[in-house]
Amino acid sequence: MRTDEQNRALHLYFRWVAEALAEKHIDFRDLKVEIQPTEHLVKELMWKPIQIAMFGKESTTKLEKSELSSIYDTLHRALLDADRFGVNVPFPNKEDLAREQADKQFYEGKK
Repeated sequence: MRTDEQNRALHLYFRWVAEALAEKHIDFRDLKVEIQPTEHLVKELMWKPIQIAMFGKESTTKLEKSELSSIYDTLHRALLDADRFGVNVPFPNKEDLAREQADKQFYEGKK
């Protein structure tokens, strides 16, 4: 099973993809309405269909480490396609997770 650190990295990646897509004004138009990318939509409409197609697993909690990497590689290649998106979002590393946690604690302390 994936680790808690991988889970946090996965959700941080979803957020980064959503932000990168939003910066380029890319939205989800399959519903014929403009929908801003969000962490949840990246997970449900981009990541999970690849996950299910590749491994037949509905839940991200059931992914093995190698499966998570394979799904990321597939999505990353699709996002890099310059003719379609040209979006390059790396998978978060330990330093990114630590910075995210520190930022979260900082902003929670300001409330």
